[in-house]
Amino acid sequence: MFCLDEFLPYRLYRLSEAAGEGFQIIYKNRAGLTRPQWRVLATLGETGQMTATQLGQHTAMHKTKISRAIGDLEIRRWIVRERRTDDRRFEDVALTKAGTRAYQDLTNQAKAYNDKILSSATLTEQADIEKGLRILEQLMARA
Repeated sequence: MFCLDEFLPYRLYRLSEAAGEGFQIIYKNRAGLTRPQWRVLATLGETGQMTATQLGQHTAMHKTKISRAIGDLEIRRWIVRERRTDDRRFEDVALTKAGTRAYQDLTNQAKAYNDKILSSATLTEQADIEKGLRILEQLMARA
């Protein structure tokens, strides 16, 4: 018999939503960002620059959400777009100085939030969580 509460995709979705909602309060209240805007900002903060297509692949978001987030962040002057000289069909997207400051502030908050989530777990449990996540990522890559 099928049990939804034991179905791995459903369990992972619920955990992801619970963890994401807690941090969403922070980036929404602190910077007025949506989840797609936060993901684009954080990805560019880590990578330096990407095309919209690369951002979509990295964040697993649909191209319309990426496009809207890029446009919104560009209006805030947190990102800039630059047409590639080697292939004018593509634009590189990167953070501005203001975007970098916002990224640094929010990643400090993200680290604190991450620490808060894991604070009640023992070091062994934290290592088990990391190992389990790594195994799940490997399994999904093979699926």
